[in-house]
Amino acid sequence: MNFYYLLPPDDSVVATISDECDIDFIDELQTSANDILFNINSDANYDILANDLGWPLVSKRVKDVIDSVVTDKSHYIWHKVIVASPCSRNECYVPQFLKTHDILDTSNSIFAEGGFVVKACIEPAKAYGIGIFPIPGSDSRIIISHDVNHALRKSGINTGHFEAVSTTPPQHH
Repeated sequence: MNFYYLLPPDDSVVATISDECDIDFIDELQTSANDILFNINSDANYDILANDLGWPLVSKRVKDVIDSVVTDKSHYIWHKVIVASPCSRNECYVPQFLKTHDILDTSNSIFAEGGFVVKACIEPAKAYGIGIFPIPGSDSRIIISHDVNHALRKSGINTGHFEAVSTTPPQHH
């Protein structure tokens, strides 16, 4: 089974958080009473948008496709944010992960000092059926399953720029 990083396209504009918003971390979204506002200098529509906080900002279309494929949604929730362009305001969504999954092949992953995952290697058997999850220790580096990637592509969302994640080769006995 293949897994992919959920990434904005290389030509994506970068949304910047509004000066009115005093928030830096995804887990702060649960306690925020105000709309979180990002600004972009383009009216182009992006399904996955880069931004200055490194959060995964996705369109409602991407959110809905992911939710249609993932059967157990108990490990994440979506937070709505507003993206304002010169001519419009659109809703985007940021996933917050409530549970850390033990999905890494630690013998083949590369770690920096302090345990930060530099290069992830996924054990497919551990990640099977999860659908969407972050690299442990990073809510901004999101991985999706082959099934989610396929559903996004079938719905017309460009996934050609998604990078494949290393996986442990199957063991032959």
